[in-house]
Amino acid sequence: MTTPFPTLEVPAPALVVPAVGTLLNTFEPVPTDDPHWELGYHFPTWGSCIAAFAWGPCSGVLRRAGSGSTTVEAVPFTVYAPFRCSTFGTGGELGEYEAAARDALRSVGGQQLELELWAGALAAQNGWPNRFLANDTATQIGGGATMPWPVALALLQKELRDCMGDDAGVIHASAALVSLWQMAGAVREVDGVLRDVYGNFVIAGSGYSGGAPRVSQQWNLTPGGSGGTFRLTVTSPITGESEQTAAIAYNASANDVAAALLALSILDVGDVEVVVGPPHEIHFIGAWAGQAVTVTYQSSVTGGDWTLTEAVPGGSVVTWGEEWAFGTGMLDVRVGEVQVIDPENGHSIDRTTNTVELIAQATMSATWDCCHVAVKATIADGCTFPAQVD
Repeated sequence: MTTPFPTLEVPAPALVVPAVGTLLNTFEPVPTDDPHWELGYHFPTWGSCIAAFAWGPCSGVLRRAGSGSTTVEAVPFTVYAPFRCSTFGTGGELGEYEAAARDALRSVGGQQLELELWAGALAAQNGWPNRFLANDTATQIGGGATMPWPVALALLQKELRDCMGDDAGVIHASAALVSLWQMAGAVREVDGVLRDVYGNFVIAGSGYSGGAPRVSQQWNLTPGGSGGTFRLTVTSPITGESEQTAAIAYNASANDVAAALLALSILDVGDVEVVVGPPHEIHFIGAWAGQAVTVTYQSSVTGGDWTLTEAVPGGSVVTWGEEWAFGTGMLDVRVGEVQVIDPENGHSIDRTTNTVELIAQATMSATWDCCHVAVKATIADGCTFPAQVD
């Protein structure tokens, strides 16, 4: 008889807090003792923002414009982490499963927060005032020209010094770009967090895509024909729902086209504007700005035809070998109390399948006070490092 090898119970490895991520690499989240912050909050910009200074009208001496001269607003949102685990071999009590669900939220919560901080999908969809990195409000260094990755970091550092003075800012970039900066020695771990030589915090968020600042998509509609009508079919980039306009006359004005589009239930006022042409320019803005909107043309026009062309693509597209990075003032990060929800109303343990199902959730928000710059870097020559002097 063969004796099987004994099975040993090995303890789980200790969690090591990485020196990356929005929740880990800046500072402790702002205390959230006031429950009303979850309905929305605002705060004055940090006094060190150069924009908060102004020349005195009489003395000509640089003076503070006063705290509260600029106010930042934000609307928090809820982050979820579903947790499902087999009960076989665990021997855990419900409290242990709840603790595991909380660990799951800590693992993915920062990533979800960073996805929103970078792309602003919820802010755009709901019309929130939240700042997000890939907004078209970012000042693009060099007009958006592609820079070598060491130069990109240097330019971000200069812009933050110009904006923040001697105070630290935050550099946001994908893990690929931050890895190159680290290997070149330009970014190092200091006291458990990543910082550059000027003391700026460097965040390599797992939710940071490296995507470009959003642009407002533009379609050009050129009139033609001598009779008949045409229709436009628009697909929402948010819900995926498609809807067709009523018939539009062959001699329609820009206002007529705008009225037909705004009559669609999937579009709200402020999501589209039509600029008088020809060609008439259809701009998707508001909640649809920075989105890839699909528009198709169906014609019953006689004696010629209208033409529809996409003049400016929407959305933030990352080209292989290129990454965007952003610089901002210090982050204001808020995290509410983590709650564990039993989706089955007291029956979280399914004994027919021997599994436990829970959902952990928390209200979060991340924004910044001042400064918002962007730079596009090439990482295609990532194996060519600058010379280092010891």
